[in-house]
Amino acid sequence: MNNPPVVESRSRLETDLRFDELVERWAVDRSPRPQSVHDTKVAVKDLIAFFGDVAVATFTKDMLLDYRDAARVMPIDMPRADRALPFPDRFAKYKGNT
Repeated sequence: MNNPPVVESRSRLETDLRFDELVERWAVDRSPRPQSVHDTKVAVKDLIAFFGDVAVATFTKDMLLDYRDAARVMPIDMPRADRALPFPDRFAKYKGNT
């Protein structure tokens, strides 16, 4: 090898990292607007309710697409009482309305 690496690369994959912790790190490292943090935390709460508290490393593109598709069946002008329901219950209520 003509140019051997000066430093060995290390894996940055944290196999036990959960979405809640990832959002907290993002909020600290990137300093997003408070509304962005709130919206992201709500989405992550819904994601966890839908799939369980899975590790970020095990989350797949298909899981993301399934969550996106489930969220799409919900009306934007959903009543406040329905918005308070856990994500799986909201999905069950609205999935037949598309």
